Amino acid sequence: MPPVLFLDIDGVLTTRDSRREARRRMTYPGRYQQHLAQLDRDLGVRLNTIYKQTNCDVVVSSAWRRVFKLDDLGALLTIAGFSGPVVGRTTTSTVPAGEGSSLVVAPARWREIQMWLQAHEPGVDFCETWLRKVEPTTRFCILDDEKDMGPFFANHVCTSDRHGLQHQHVERAVALLTA
Repeated sequence: MPPVLFLDIDGVLTTRDSRREARRRMTYPGRYQQHLAQLDRDLGVRLNTIYKQTNCDVVVSSAWRRVFKLDDLGALLTIAGFSGPVVGRTTTSTVPAGEGSSLVVAPARWREIQMWLQAHEPGVDFCETWLRKVEPTTRFCILDDEKDMGPFFANHVCTSDRHGLQHQHVERAVALLTA
């Protein structure tokens, strides 16, 4: 299995400034164009550098996966400068907010990534794998501006909403995916 890059979009391929500029222009007629206007092409080219150096598959873990079909996500990333395969997206499940509560919340992003890994590497319980300090066989990297990646902190490259994907993030992601 090729290495897998779990991709958040906001804070990786968009920044506060790119989203602000897209809102300021407000020339887009629909949701697709609205999201497309937020993407920073320079950051998309950096993402493509990771792909070219690692031949990784991309799985979208961003909230954008709730808005767009997989093909649309691939098209948006292509326009942003990415030429690699977008092979999937993490689940969009919900869990109870607490015992006895009727509210539901989305699980932590790392749990959604864990579910994807479990579904694509049968027979491996990643919680037990983490507790036993055994490495999963799938090489993976999480590009995300969210800080909490639970047991996957060693596979996490934390970007910032202010600057997005920077050269040092590209280097670390390549190292994780080729180790």
